[in-house]
Amino acid sequence: FGNYALVTTQSVVNLPVNDRMAIRFAFGTENHAGYLSNGADDLDVQSERLKILIKPVDSVTALFAADFTREGGAGEGEIQVVPPPSGVPTGGAGLGSAIASSNPWTSPDPSGADRETIFWSARGELNSDLRVGSLTAIAAHRDDVEQTCGGTLLGAAHRGQRTGILDLTRGEMGTRGSAEDRAREAADAAKILGAEWRRALDIPDGRVENTWENRLKVAAVIRQTRPRVVILPYWKGRHPDHYTTSVLGYEACFLAGLRKLDLGSQMSASDIGEPTSDEGLAPHRPFKIIYATLYYDVRPTFVVDISEQFESKFASIMAYKSQFSDQDAGKDLFPAHDEIYARVESMARYYGALGGVKYGEPFLQKEVGLVEDLLGIPVKSI
Repeated sequence: FGNYALVTTQSVVNLPVNDRMAIRFAFGTENHAGYLSNGADDLDVQSERLKILIKPVDSVTALFAADFTREGGAGEGEIQVVPPPSGVPTGGAGLGSAIASSNPWTSPDPSGADRETIFWSARGELNSDLRVGSLTAIAAHRDDVEQTCGGTLLGAAHRGQRTGILDLTRGEMGTRGSAEDRAREAADAAKILGAEWRRALDIPDGRVENTWENRLKVAAVIRQTRPRVVILPYWKGRHPDHYTTSVLGYEACFLAGLRKLDLGSQMSASDIGEPTSDEGLAPHRPFKIIYATLYYDVRPTFVVDISEQFESKFASIMAYKSQFSDQDAGKDLFPAHDEIYARVESMARYYGALGGVKYGEPFLQKEVGLVEDLLGIPVKSI
């Protein structure tokens, strides 16, 4: 009885090589003396495992693993019970003497030669997210995204791309409704637009300021959601919150890519969905930043065709019942309910005409566009 000098060891080493590669090595042993008096039924096992995880791009993960196990020792043993000779009683001392007079060991080889068995395996695993990429729209207020780029987000969702919405404020200073009303309406609108997540920060409504603290809040969401493309408001406009969000968002995207910037304290859950990823708050910088220009009279760089998404875009706007229903509060600022469709439709039709489609949403990019094939440029000149 007892543990027969059992010794077990386990060790693990995790080595993060860089943001794209990690190595894990595990080692273990288990040994104990034989349970039988000739040393059989002992245990001498050594196991090793090596894993290498590589993520060359955000959408591809490769895992390589190798296992090695060696089993040694004397091996299994048995005691042979010899049937008693004819005429010998089957119980008591008669059986004991029959066993004692025979060789009880059937295995292993009484010479004491040890065994050694080796097992090994190797495998590889390649995972790829087949969706083209992710898109995040950042705006000052709930309902800004629906008006400026709702059709674009819905079209991206229809193509299988991940989309999300970050509202910097909660709408507590709005002329109509309350922050709680806007939260419920924003959730309904996000479902219509097919957004995977939507979140509102706690920046005061009417006081969006480009401070270090606010940039960190936005940068944390950028790291969590890891978008390839970010949509920001145009950097000019009537409302200070809108044009401040433009500059704040751009600088936050830049900060999110700094490797030595610690944003761990900024992580929090979303209002809809969960923006966190397995990579936590690892540095990330969007590949592209574009600007929604609907709120300002400037010629766009390009328009997105939302002809198929227009009716749903309008439905997402009308989800804000507290804002766009007929009421006395703010009637001098807000159009009557019957006029809203005509206004939204006329703007979408105007920008669609610039691109040669029925309905469009306007955007501007700071960078020069790249063309590989002149014959493939859309929108005719004459």
